[in-house]
Amino acid sequence: MKKIILGAFCALALAGTVPAVAGTFEPEPGFSSTNVNTGVGTDLQIVSFDAVGDTLYNWQGDPAFFGQGGGLFIGDFQGNGTPVVVNDPSDPTLNSDYISTAFNSFTTYHEASNTLWLGFTISGNADDRIYTVDLDTNTWSRQGENADFTGNYDLQFSGGEIYVSALGSSGSGNSIWHFDPTINNSTALTEIVNPGGNSAGLTFDDEGNLYYGTNGLADDVIYQFSADEVETALNTDTPITVTNSQIITNVDSGVTDVVVDDENQLFFNFNFAGDDFDESYLALWNGIAGQDDNFELLGQAFSDPFTFLTGLDANGSFEQGGPVLALEAASGDLFAVVPEPTSGALLGLALLSGLALRRSRRS
Repeated sequence: MKKIILGAFCALALAGTVPAVAGTFEPEPGFSSTNVNTGVGTDLQIVSFDAVGDTLYNWQGDPAFFGQGGGLFIGDFQGNGTPVVVNDPSDPTLNSDYISTAFNSFTTYHEASNTLWLGFTISGNADDRIYTVDLDTNTWSRQGENADFTGNYDLQFSGGEIYVSALGSSGSGNSIWHFDPTINNSTALTEIVNPGGNSAGLTFDDEGNLYYGTNGLADDVIYQFSADEVETALNTDTPITVTNSQIITNVDSGVTDVVVDDENQLFFNFNFAGDDFDESYLALWNGIAGQDDNFELLGQAFSDPFTFLTGLDANGSFEQGGPVLALEAASGDLFAVVPEPTSGALLGLALLSGLALRRSRRS
């Protein structure tokens, strides 16, 4: 989705720099939302994030330059929902020339190794990279130096394996790739599936099933690729055939991210909806698979001069009050959306879903 984000920002740049204007989120009945981002005392704004318990790992970039440059921050969610910087492990002397001109694409925490995985792209995608930060030593390391991470947008873990959403070398839009960091050449990436379109986020459930929402196609959808399909593609080096895969819902317009919470719920966002292509929504899949609008809207985001939802995360169980976090790119605001305590809106959805989904980002 980096191409669309940069395109929208660059159009605005013709009239000047892009200001950081506060956004809002209007929830549907039965849900409520809170803006949990106050900029943590900096002149930067959140570009990507990963929420783990009470900790918010996030990369912040310069809003005057489309989120370019910036640095890494770790915040605590306090009683008032405000993240506070507790540590800044970024090394300003390491690759400072590259980082200052790059655009961060994702921040993903890996609990077993206590590391953060950070993706970066540059204008023209000539040198898109992935780094890790060891939080025990604050050591940065470039990963897959000879792998093609063109247009990288997201990275997730499943079953101890690493999967990256990126344009890469597919030549036909976005693909999901398995990444082996022990291999230092182009074969470090194995193509799992090529949904096409622009780069977007991915997620896995505990069974190893892969979920992905397309972006930039004539008819955007959310796919479920089974764990068996993923394993076969990896073991045989033969990508999954998209035309034979399970569509779980149609979507009104392009998806930028999908996420699974701790209790059976799959969430996603989509942008450029509505008659004027200027509406951005957060939605919940109802558990029914098929080519229909199988989802419920949780709310709509608003910002100025445009609105664009990007990264998502789910912290705990949504039904038990754990928030779904949605990032709005123009403002850098992070919205925490929860069901209202008296709402029965989720009960029917929980019964319908019948899934064994748990988020495996940190497995």
